[in-house]
Amino acid sequence: MSLPGSEELVGAPPVFAILCDDHDTPLPPKVEGARLFLAGGLCGAPVRIQELPLDGGDGVRLVLGLHPGEFELGAVQTALRRIGVDPLGVEIVDLPAASGSADRLTTLLAGAVARVRRFPGATPEETKLRIPGAFSRRALLRMEAPVYIGAPRIDPQACVAGTGCHVCVPACPAGALTFASGSIAYDKETCIACGICVTTCTTGAVRNPTAVPEGVADQIAAYVRTSQDPAVGVVYICRDGAIPPLPEGMYPVRVPCTGMLTVGWLLAPLTMGAGTVVALPCGTVGCGLGNEERLAGVVGDAATILGVVEAVAGRVGHRLVGPPSPPLPDLEMPEDAFGPAGEAAVVAALASSLAAPEAEIALGSARLGWVTIDEAVCTACTRCAQVCPTDALAHRDVDGTIEIDFDPMLCVACGTCVEVCPESGANELWRGLRWPDLVAGPQVLRRETTATCEVCGGPIAPSAMLDRIAAMLGDEHAATLKLISRRCLRCR
Repeated sequence: MSLPGSEELVGAPPVFAILCDDHDTPLPPKVEGARLFLAGGLCGAPVRIQELPLDGGDGVRLVLGLHPGEFELGAVQTALRRIGVDPLGVEIVDLPAASGSADRLTTLLAGAVARVRRFPGATPEETKLRIPGAFSRRALLRMEAPVYIGAPRIDPQACVAGTGCHVCVPACPAGALTFASGSIAYDKETCIACGICVTTCTTGAVRNPTAVPEGVADQIAAYVRTSQDPAVGVVYICRDGAIPPLPEGMYPVRVPCTGMLTVGWLLAPLTMGAGTVVALPCGTVGCGLGNEERLAGVVGDAATILGVVEAVAGRVGHRLVGPPSPPLPDLEMPEDAFGPAGEAAVVAALASSLAAPEAEIALGSARLGWVTIDEAVCTACTRCAQVCPTDALAHRDVDGTIEIDFDPMLCVACGTCVEVCPESGANELWRGLRWPDLVAGPQVLRRETTATCEVCGGPIAPSAMLDRIAAMLGDEHAATLKLISRRCLRCR
């Protein structure tokens, strides 16, 4: 199985792993892909980072191994900023107690190194300052340092709000996004940086530097590749949540909030060699962002999809119930599995490899959709295909006939096609999964002839559209109808 991150990234910045060596923690002799430094008292005095010879320039990436409960994140980030290192590009690994496993720590560090190498850098726009609302005992006598978290940024070149897409707006739980005049406005102060807009966006135009899909994929791949136990599990945990004691073989993947997860993000690790995937709700780990309801819907849909095939049922959930299951055989992670349209590819990979039965499953949260067109209502204006952000709907003119195609592998069930259709009821979106049809390839939903100009022979409009205009005009406008149905705009 070929996994991402198994080869060195061309031009990747140097990575340093700095581990606190207090408490007789069993530390590995080396960390693959990174230079290793040990520092006593690092948790309580993160300024010691400044004493280390971290040569690598502005692009240096760090992995810190610290003991849970013995360090303050704000103080660590302050020390990092003093040496010119972006705190958002640093992965922190919880060091085990003295009785912990060195092999497990090696796997944790390998995952952190793989992920931090994908950090794209963060602009001031993508950095949000959060003032602590509570103080630890150690911080009672002094002001606790603020914490920096990643914030989303919208790439105007990739955003397709100009064609009517605004699925990120209703998805934002904080109301930080608004749609007006063909563009998305973002209020950074209102934003809670939960990451939901990142995974909701249909084109990948929204980015949070701390939740880059490639970085998450590489981290999971490193866990699978490095672990000495073939049974590896993934545990998604909110950024602000405490990592609970994890069963042997289960490894954490931090995200801004588990409410941002999609069915694709839950199922993709299964195609990479992980045997079990758990997404812990905000309340269980003390995150506080409160997106449990959204997560419950996504986990439910993922479990429903797997439940169709009894052999893989129970591999996705939101509770820690024990060690991971063995990996599924003969699976290959599809390209861009964590991308906007990766959900269908992941589900298709599972379906083809697991001999899924012919079944139709209605889903409420999955980014899987099926579009249908009512020929009796549709005028073949092709507006739906023009605005489809993923090109799941496409149109073409074949020898004077308009065809509208639909590819379910590209559909993310955003509903933009239904929203912009000028003819009420002309198209419908069904959210769910049809196992046999998903991989059947594009199909033609609509064919309609095009009337041609009697003067120049150029196209005028779809015949169905002219019929609709005729019905609207009536007999009293017969002369006008004759003109517009026989000549194009240029020849009238």
